[in-house]
This record gives sequence, structure tokens and C-alpha cells, in this order.
Amino acid sequence: VTRVEGEKAWVRVRRSSMCEKCSSQKVCHSLTDNINMESEATNSAQAKVGDRVLLKIEPVALIKISFLFYMVPVFALLAGALIGKDIAEKSGANPEWYALLFGLLASIVSFFIIRIFANRFNKDKDCTPEIIKIIS
Repeated sequence: VTRVEGEKAWVRVRRSSMCEKCSSQKVCHSLTDNINMESEATNSAQAKVGDRVLLKIEPVALIKISFLFYMVPVFALLAGALIGKDIAEKSGANPEWYALLFGLLASIVSFFIIRIFANRFNKDKDCTPEIIKIIS
């Protein structure tokens, strides 16, 4: 635990070997050394700064968060590209350029949507990791 404020604690989490294969590893907020990340958690175990702890996150929350950050941009890109292609074909324009333009625009819009839902997830206790045990 790196700091504690009320019922919240910030925990230094070591990146797993799965992180090395993740295409979004540069998006994660790392600390100084690219090995550790910092995560906010509910401090149910009353951990103090310096304690090693065990974190828990509900599987349903993990699925929701993963879907939001990975699938929403993909669906937006595909939907935008299909809409752009359809508009271009009806107007006689170049469908590839319209597909590219609308796909990119839809992707940009999806990031704003993700930001809105991410803020809601931050307020949802089920989507926040929880410190369930002090290890040492």
C-alpha cells in the first residue's frame, strides 16, 4: 500500500506476464519502473502504508470493464466504416475513404463514451478492487 485516504487505499501492483502480451500495456498507468502499476482500492482490511495486501475484484466487473475498453472501440470502428461505405455508395463517392473517415470519427466518439462510462465505473463499488487481506 502506497497511501491511504479514508476508506480508499492506493496499492502498488506488480505487472503479470500477461501484461507483456497485452496490446494496451502503454495505456496502463505505470509508476517509475514499468514493472509496477498503482491501483485504487477499497480498504476493507484497514491496511496501512507499507502493508502487502491481497486484492479482489468481482469477475463480472472485470468482464464489464474489459468489454468497455476493448469491444466498444472495435464495434464503433466497424459500425462507422460500414455507415461510411453505405453513404459513399449512395452518393457515388469513394467508399474506402468514407469508410476510413467514418470509422475514425466513430472511434473518436467511442473514446468519449468510454470516458463517461469509466467515470460511472469509478463510482460503482462492485467495479473497484477491494483489499480483503493483509499479507504482511
